[in-house]
Amino acid sequence: MKILAALLIASSLSASVPTELTQTDFISSVMRYVYLWSDSPESSDKIWVRLVKIKTDKGDHSQFAEMWLPAQKLLIDLKKADYQVPERNLTMKDNGFKIRLVKHLPKAPAPISGWKVLALPSKKNLTQKHVFPDETAKIQLKKALGSYPDTGEACYIAPVSQVSNELWVFCESPKLALRFSTDVKLTDPLSVHAIDLNKEGIPPEWAGRLLYNTVILGEKLDLD
Repeated sequence: MKILAALLIASSLSASVPTELTQTDFISSVMRYVYLWSDSPESSDKIWVRLVKIKTDKGDHSQFAEMWLPAQKLLIDLKKADYQVPERNLTMKDNGFKIRLVKHLPKAPAPISGWKVLALPSKKNLTQKHVFPDETAKIQLKKALGSYPDTGEACYIAPVSQVSNELWVFCESPKLALRFSTDVKLTDPLSVHAIDLNKEGIPPEWAGRLLYNTVILGEKLDLD
């Protein structure tokens, strides 16, 4: 009876996974992000999906989810923001789930119940047209870059993903990686995290992915 009850609970939880998390276009966009920034999903043929309950502040109706690639032991943490920022008179409400974090783990996070197992879409769906920030977002970006006056003229923007609210910029002099992020859209106030690529401890593989996404796939940012 206990086993049957556990199976019924797991079935109920997996059935509650929103349709938007199981759609081919969404999963393909997630896989493309993983392919470009974290790891090649070519060895995977399955992806696990589930909603996750996280305690939030009063009035915060954000939803959280996880995706798991068992072949690579890769966890993808997602959030669909829905909350207020009264002190700034802002409504942070996203129209879909966005990637917060991608990390390797030795095994799928417990509990195992609640996962919905899906077949990965065809690898041909990983090919998408590159999209870059619109002019409104670029104005925000240039304003934020004003805090880094020594970046020079050669800065490159990586393509943006519809499943991520982050934007990466690489500046050649000094060798600086800048991660701009927000909870909803890139026209909202941005938080900035700077990484000095001249310092020791930067993984060469990650630095290579950054350069590929910004200089090869990206576009030069006009700072004038």
